[in-house]
Amino acid sequence: MGSQKIAKLNQVTAMLEGRSRGARKLPLDVAKARLRLRDPGLEITQTLKSLNGGDTREAMAYFLCNNFLTPFLVKLISKKESSNPHLN
Repeated sequence: MGSQKIAKLNQVTAMLEGRSRGARKLPLDVAKARLRLRDPGLEITQTLKSLNGGDTREAMAYFLCNNFLTPFLVKLISKKESSNPHLN
């Protein structure tokens, strides 16, 4: 069992380093999109752009809206829709 895990880890490492022959390489934008689907994390692109532009209030607003307010509203709306299925 342990050797299978090591073999799989070696295979994944080879794929990440681009050494595997059988797998095709994905374009960078496709690889990034797949990674975001698996682990979205925090989206701070617009926040960083605002910080680099010198507008800290706008950066804070983007950060709070995208990472706290929007997920809360999506959960709230989806909960209401699932509790009222006859409205759909």
